[in-house]
Amino acid sequence: MPRTRFPPTRPGVSDDPLLRLLGAARPAHADALYDTLSDALKERGGSPAQRARAQDNADAAFSVLDMWLRSGGELPAPWRPRPNPGGGGER
Repeated sequence: MPRTRFPPTRPGVSDDPLLRLLGAARPAHADALYDTLSDALKERGGSPAQRARAQDNADAAFSVLDMWLRSGGELPAPWRPRPNPGGGGER
């Protein structure tokens, strides 16, 4: 399913997952933004127009994640520090 460009440029884009994420305020929000960015970076296209759209989607997803983080939002789970299972302290 092709993604729509962000910001929306045509009617009916309210079903776009990126737009729904903008209004979400829950603990998993950072993870959802990260997943949206990851998915956008995996998009490929055969034609130059498809590749440009994929790049625009990735840029938009990154911008939303950047805004979230700069406004004090939590880090996505893959970027959070993990506890040291060995319990080793500082050297």
